[in-house]
This record gives sequence, C-alpha cells and structure tokens, in this order.
Amino acid sequence: MDETDQHNGRAEDFERLRAISRKGGLILLYHGVWAEPPSALAGGLHNVSPEQLAEQLEVIKQIFTIVTVDEFAQAKNRTGLAAVSFDDGYQCVIDEGLPVFESLEIPFTVYVNGSSFAGQTFWRDKVRFIADRNLTGEFEAQMNDIRVTGKGRFYRYTKDPVNNSRHVVDELDRFLQQQNLADELRLEHQYCFDAPGWLISHPLVTFGNHSQSHYVMASLSETEQREEILGTATLLDSVAGLNRSTLFSIPFGESRDYNAETAVAARDCGYTGMLLSRGRAHTEDLEKFGLPVFDRLMPRESAPGTGARGILGGLR
Repeated sequence: MDETDQHNGRAEDFERLRAISRKGGLILLYHGVWAEPPSALAGGLHNVSPEQLAEQLEVIKQIFTIVTVDEFAQAKNRTGLAAVSFDDGYQCVIDEGLPVFESLEIPFTVYVNGSSFAGQTFWRDKVRFIADRNLTGEFEAQMNDIRVTGKGRFYRYTKDPVNNSRHVVDELDRFLQQQNLADELRLEHQYCFDAPGWLISHPLVTFGNHSQSHYVMASLSETEQREEILGTATLLDSVAGLNRSTLFSIPFGESRDYNAETAVAARDCGYTGMLLSRGRAHTEDLEKFGLPVFDRLMPRESAPGTGARGILGGLR
C-alpha cells in the first residue's frame, strides 16, 4: 500500500467514526495496557500498548465528546458521546494507563473483580495455564459433570452457561492440586489489583463492579449471582473517597452470559444498568429484563497512524 492509499484509508476510517458519532455513541472497552504484556498472558490477552491507547483516545477526542461511563448512561441524548472503560482491573491500568489519561484529561472507569483482592487467580488464567502446558486431555479425562459443548474447545466450553462456573473452578482447582501446579500458577498469574491501595481517589478514575469472580452469571443460581455482585460491592463500599459507577459490568458480556436473575440481583444491589461487550456502537436504547443495557466495543492493536482503524477493529 503506497502513501496515497494509506492516507485514503485513514480518511475513510475517520469518516466511519464520524458517521457513528452522528448516529449514536461509543463506549470503548479495554483490558490490558502493557507496553510489553507478561509472557504468561501474551497469547490470550486483549491488550493495547500505552502508545496505541494514546493515539486511539486522541482520535476519539477529535470526533466525540468524552464523558464518564455513568454520564454516558444518564445522558438523554447519547449522540456524539463516548466513554472509556476497563474490565478486570489489571495493575497496568494504573501503572501504565493512568499517565495517558492524565495527559489527555480523559476520564475512565475500571470494573474490578473482588476475588483478586483476596489473592485469588483469575479462573480463565487457570484454563489458559492448563492448555499452555498441554494438559487439556488429562484434565478432560478426570473432570466431572462438565459438559463439552460446541466444537469441544476447552477454552470455550468451560465458559458455556450450561456449566456452572463455580463447579468448573472447583474442578480446575482439584486438577491443579493433583498435578502440584497450584503454587506455580499463583506465582505466575498475579497481575490484577490485589490490595485496596489500587483503588485510588482520583478525579479521572471511577471504579465499578465486574462481579466477585468473573463467573458466567447465567450459569449461576439467583442466590449465587447476588453473592457475586455483593462481594465486590462490599469491597468498593469499604474504600472511602472513590468515584463509583452505578452500572454492573457483565462478565464476558455476551447476550447468553446473563439472564433475568442477573438483572434482579443487580437492581436489588442498587445498580441502574448493565454493560455488555458485544462489539457494537450505541445506536439505540436497549432494555433487558427491566434494566437498561449498554454495548461496548474492544479496540484492537493498531500501527502508528492507524488509531481509527484499531477502534473500528472492535466492531462486529
């Protein structure tokens, strides 16, 4: 591609974003923002570097009015608005991402899982750990009451709502203990917020609830879902001076990952809406099970000068 084609491609990307801004708004969803992701996560992590993040946010700032996620949700007219969110609470969001937001004076919201503050390893990292060590076959030979669905991919069926996430994690932990790998896993996968000190009081930073353990909510009973939401709500309540989001971020964020019981539990815990992760712009107001829901898209890695394309790469 020559320079003229590159320029035309960038112009087309900008115009596509401008067209979205005329029809609705955007909530961006990021996860990791490492300059160099840890090798243990590099194969399965949604990550953009701080430089890529800065360029993408500069693009958004040119086209949209950037507000907090909650201001986006509360706006009567969301046309031309954008907001920025992170899920899971990786430490790099504060260490490497916050300086980017400070330099651009852009607010963002981090939706955290309370279990990491108790020293627990994210259970999807346990799945990756077993797969990376070619132990999937051994695990499957020993697992009890876990249905293999779809195309039988270990990473996929373990988060299928037909399999209760708590039970899946119990089986993962049992296997890791039998293989004497639990300590190795714990040492290798400690990248999320692990102490209240990460929950900083800062004018640009808001914190929200992404459940206690990032389980598939629809796989749990209503009581279990309520416990998942209350666990992190209680943690956030214990830290004074935080900017707090009143939206609940659905783990995994697809339509199948939550149900009516999720909405009931979230509403009863004081939440006013739910965030999804279906790779869509917000072009119409949606309500599911009596609560408003808001779609998000995950920008992808982008080469220098292609920030708009990285953003659009998150659309499905």
